[in-house]
Amino acid sequence: MSEALFQFTEEDIARDKLVSPGWYDVICTKVENKPAKTDGSNNCWITWKGSSGDANMVEVAECLNEKFAPNAKKLISALTGEPVKPGVAYKLDESLVGRDSLQAFIAPGDVNGVTRNTIKDYRRKPA
Repeated sequence: MSEALFQFTEEDIARDKLVSPGWYDVICTKVENKPAKTDGSNNCWITWKGSSGDANMVEVAECLNEKFAPNAKKLISALTGEPVKPGVAYKLDESLVGRDSLQAFIAPGDVNGVTRNTIKDYRRKPA
């Protein structure tokens, strides 16, 4: 009879860790744009990995939909360093991958009835 052997990476161990609410350095690891199943609008899925403190190695995924632009306002303002402007089109795409100039306020929150880490706000890393 064979036995199962399990080896875990740091990412495996951090995968389901709930962090204490706070500001953490993050790096973008994935951006995927795809149509929403309901109406064909664009969903932008962004995956961030914590790179400091309690959130080190913890991944947090966020879905932003172009029909609900206000949900992307904090992220875009942090990326550009200025408030968003009416009538300006802002693009979120794969060029974000590897970007590590931001901090995110991460806290446990409800995602479809499951407690997961969620991003509440963004800001530029302090100089």
